[in-house]
Amino acid sequence: MPIDLSRLTQQKLPTEEVPVPEWAELIGTDKLVVGCMTSAERGQFENGTPDKAEDSAKTIIARFVAWCLREPEGGRMYLEPELAAQHLAAADNRVMRRLFRAAKRVNGEGDEAVATAEKNSETGQT
Repeated sequence: MPIDLSRLTQQKLPTEEVPVPEWAELIGTDKLVVGCMTSAERGQFENGTPDKAEDSAKTIIARFVAWCLREPEGGRMYLEPELAAQHLAAADNRVMRRLFRAAKRVNGEGDEAVATAEKNSETGQT
């Protein structure tokens, strides 16, 4: 008997609310929500990775966060996460790392993956 996979689209993916008091005056809220990417979103994220390793290292945290930011209702915050990532790349590093760690947690990626991406981001900075 076949399994009905159509119900998977109804699955509620994990999210985490992240405090961003440093940005409250700028964005109108003191917290943002990051959520687990769908498999399709993850594929789009990976396919959009810049070709040059140097560019990728500089923007990986901003890109990952942009793809994971969610509206309070759960939908993706940005229809074009790659554009949002350009703005996030210029944002406060402390806040971005907080968002990044939470995004990695809800996407099931461990501390080792977080540390590697952060190290690569630091070495790619100009």
